[in-house]
Amino acid sequence: MSKSSLRLDNFSLGTVLHACSVMATLGHGKMIHSLAIVHGFHCYAYVGNGLVNMYAKCGDIDGSKQSFNDIMEKDLVSWNTMLIAYGLHGWGGKALKIYEEMLASGLKPDKGDLYKPANDL
Repeated sequence: MSKSSLRLDNFSLGTVLHACSVMATLGHGKMIHSLAIVHGFHCYAYVGNGLVNMYAKCGDIDGSKQSFNDIMEKDLVSWNTMLIAYGLHGWGGKALKIYEEMLASGLKPDKGDLYKPANDL
């Protein structure tokens, strides 16, 4: 894509990150992360959420947390993705802390949001 006349955007990067998550290909995910940084998309929620998910599924919880911290405007998906990341790695205490931070930020999950992370584990 970068060699063609097509331009990168946050949606294309997020989609490729999803593929990296499904296949658990950390090396490719890191390359996409580098592209996102170079083009300034790493702080967009859609790309950041994809990074958090990709790092978590590839076993790099520190990469997940850093990517979460880089998201400028976190949405409910951002918070839920980080909750799931901690849950996948057995860090219940950190998941509860993130949940408290989410509530402090003013976002209120509904019953479905509380149910989804538990189902994704």
